[in-house]
Amino acid sequence: MKSGAGLWNPDNTRELLQYTARKWPHFPHGFELGNEKEHLLAPEDVAHCYVTLRSMVNELWPTPGPGRPLVVGPALNLRPDWLSLFLSSLPTPTTTTTTTTLDAITYHLYPGYGPSKNLVDLIPTASWLDHSHTLIARMQRATKHHHHHFNLWVGETAAAWASGAGRGFCDGFLSSIWYMDILGHAATTGHGA
Repeated sequence: MKSGAGLWNPDNTRELLQYTARKWPHFPHGFELGNEKEHLLAPEDVAHCYVTLRSMVNELWPTPGPGRPLVVGPALNLRPDWLSLFLSSLPTPTTTTTTTTLDAITYHLYPGYGPSKNLVDLIPTASWLDHSHTLIARMQRATKHHHHHFNLWVGETAAAWASGAGRGFCDGFLSSIWYMDILGHAATTGHGA
């Protein structure tokens, strides 16, 4: 997202969007900038980048509706403090604004420590499921105090990062218990898909 000078140069992004708009004038998909950049970039800088991206999308797909690509992000880990600053840095929609900067807020939910040796015992417990619900609630609270309406999406998830350090249980049946619970819980709390 940043050039050698420290500021994002959106020229490549503009070229990609122009190509996409020419090739697919009806593009019901989405664009997102970066991935897990909350430890490297200031939330205010990332918000500015998303305002630029929204402006380019609106320019190249001028008709609002299902044919205009979504702008989603910031694809961060569980950092409600960073997310709150990011959202505060976005422009406040007005009565004349037809779109907000973001169509959806995306974040990553990996409640488990990947190399942990006791994940097999933890994942199917009620306390583990409750812990995951608490993490979702923290991200929801970070979005509630802003003058924007946002869809909240879990963009990436597993019971533990690195799929449990390669022991094969985050992509197996054991993790399906956690996965079904967390997706069901997220849906009941207003998360989109």
